[in-house]
Amino acid sequence: MRDIAADYLDDIRPVFPAMPKLAGVAPRNPLLSALSDFDQERFLEFGWGPETAPRFPTIISAMNHFMAAQPNAIAAEYQGEKISYGALNIAANRLANTLVQHGVKRGDAVCLYLHRSIPMIVGIVAALRVGAAYIPQHVALLQKRR
Repeated sequence: MRDIAADYLDDIRPVFPAMPKLAGVAPRNPLLSALSDFDQERFLEFGWGPETAPRFPTIISAMNHFMAAQPNAIAAEYQGEKISYGALNIAANRLANTLVQHGVKRGDAVCLYLHRSIPMIVGIVAALRVGAAYIPQHVALLQKRR
């Protein structure tokens, strides 16, 4: 599976290459000219530390690991409602199967018209499990269309 974040960072690194400091002065980069020397230096130093391999290649593989390793542990909690990894696994599988039955496949986008909630987490996991991207939508948009 392609690492989208790594691809993105590879695309932007050439825009902000590591530039040597000259006597404590931040290097001038025309794309950052609106920033002070101090802020340019902070921007160029932020987030470019040593590269480390992630523990899991994808978010869904991490979720699958924890669902199998600790099914009784709480996976999410929102406004007093809780769901365990085991229950999340069952619910996400059920929804993922429904998505596949409706033609959703790897690379598709699934719009989620939900408020922040446990069902939204189930939708996110189900979409990722199918290999689709999830796109959270504001519920008011759905109501305006009706």
